[in-house]
Amino acid sequence: MPTEVNKEVRAHLLKQITQHVVRDRFVLMAALLIWLCLEVAMIAIHFIKGASFYKMTGDVTAIFQAPPWIGFYSQAGLLLWSAAASFCLLAYKSLRSRSNHATSSRFLLGTGCFTLLLLIDDTYLLHETVLPHYGIPQILVQSAYLAGSFIYLCCFRKALLASNYVLLLAAGTGLGLSILSDTAHLWLLDRHLFEDSLKLFGIAFWAAYCFSISKSALTGPLSKD
Repeated sequence: MPTEVNKEVRAHLLKQITQHVVRDRFVLMAALLIWLCLEVAMIAIHFIKGASFYKMTGDVTAIFQAPPWIGFYSQAGLLLWSAAASFCLLAYKSLRSRSNHATSSRFLLGTGCFTLLLLIDDTYLLHETVLPHYGIPQILVQSAYLAGSFIYLCCFRKALLASNYVLLLAAGTGLGLSILSDTAHLWLLDRHLFEDSLKLFGIAFWAAYCFSISKSALTGPLSKD
């Protein structure tokens, strides 16, 4: 009798696991692909640049034996970027199958992907360090982001006007002034304090805006489809 019960439990468990794998196969494949890409990148850097695996996998403060508060302000911005992207992409996932939310879904997907791009750029210092190192001027990258922002505004203008755009204006003001401070070398008191405070101000309001549009989209279309 116990053997039969164990067989039934194992069969039921196997059935559940199979159902979960089939249902979320694309998510599992995406997770596996991301992991593989990062592994390949790390191994390539190790052999090409001679970097140790520890320096690529370890925590920065631990590697350099730095105080835990080193870079905490910048890391807070990364957390807010991540939260903002998560709000939009999760809401998009919930709404994409609803026919009356087509515009809202595209808006959330576009906003989430744009935020994800900014997160990656900010995390790995693409426009500040990496791309200029390979001959792409920082001003060119910033111009590309500006053009992308303009396209974003044009494509989703109806959804933007139907949303709480006060939060968006606050975010744009903070980020815009931060970029202006960096490029024109204009600041008060301390350059890093002034520039990065404006930047985090903008990121915080962008995260708030993403939360707002995600919440609104889940309760009803942001604009008429």
